[in-house]
Amino acid sequence: MDRGKLAANVVRHAYRPFDVRWLYWEPQTKLLDEKRAEYWPHIKPNNLALSAAQHLRKGEEEPQFVVTANLGARHLIERGALMFPCKRRVQYGTSEEWVPNLSQSVQTFLTARALPPETIFRHIVATLHAPSYRTENAGALRMDWPRVPLPADSDTLRASADLGATLAALLDPESPAPGVSTGALRPGLRCLGLPAKRSGKSLETADLALTAGWGSTQNTRSGSTIVMPGRGLTAERDYTARERAALEAEGKTLGLSSEIFALLGARTLDVHLNAEAFWTNVPPRVWDYTLGGYQVIKKWLSYREQSVLGRALKPGEAAYVSEMIRRIAAILLMGPALDANYAAAKANAVEWKER
Repeated sequence: MDRGKLAANVVRHAYRPFDVRWLYWEPQTKLLDEKRAEYWPHIKPNNLALSAAQHLRKGEEEPQFVVTANLGARHLIERGALMFPCKRRVQYGTSEEWVPNLSQSVQTFLTARALPPETIFRHIVATLHAPSYRTENAGALRMDWPRVPLPADSDTLRASADLGATLAALLDPESPAPGVSTGALRPGLRCLGLPAKRSGKSLETADLALTAGWGSTQNTRSGSTIVMPGRGLTAERDYTARERAALEAEGKTLGLSSEIFALLGARTLDVHLNAEAFWTNVPPRVWDYTLGGYQVIKKWLSYREQSVLGRALKPGEAAYVSEMIRRIAAILLMGPALDANYAAAKANAVEWKER
């Protein structure tokens, strides 16, 4: 090919949940798997898309629905994802327009209630991530596309969309999340995932070598190389008095009281980079959090093991792990609100008939 590279086609790529990389998208050849040209035109900054699969495997009760404004990988969901953007680009001759990715009947429903088109997208995000929704619909989700109850009244739907907007910002690692990734951090989150050293001294560049056995490469029969996750190194312990007090304050602020430890875990973990350095205070439910079929933090670490990556972590990458821990903790702490929102939505759901 003598056309040369297309600078605009170097894009951010949601490779796995919370794992965004750079990718060159090639429109003419099969440079990397399938180019999926029908998806490419609908990607632009701030146009969030939701990943979903028609069938989930038995036993998959963790959320499968990833949110991203970037080019999403086919295996953003382990089983294979289809991407549903909030808006789609439509070409009219030489001009183009961005229109809601909704049927006309849904747009009419929203217009009658003076609600913007993105309301439905955000409501769906909130519903699909409610723990009680996944539990109640586990069998149906293994058989077909998810069905989401649509509340009839504007106030319930608007409140659900507001909750979904907050959740979407947490799920998309490149969206700012006030109190979690930007601005003054929430007190209960500020104590989570802090880089530390056994000696108590500050970490130096040499301490950022990820060598705790989180991943390794393996050759396949076809001759390609894949990354396999390893056991790594974690140490379980009790919360310190300071950590417990910070989380109790967080729970009080959120109206969760002592429920916060049921949501995050009764004890906590230190997750090691190597024998000497670690991220301190990673609650077990944060560490175990699975999205799209992947244990999120462990999967990210497997690709950054020094023997796989070929170098130590950069300071910004180590800091990103701390941010990932805070984002996941914030998502888990939304669980009761998401469950209450789902209950309100199904209590007066519209019996929908497509027109």
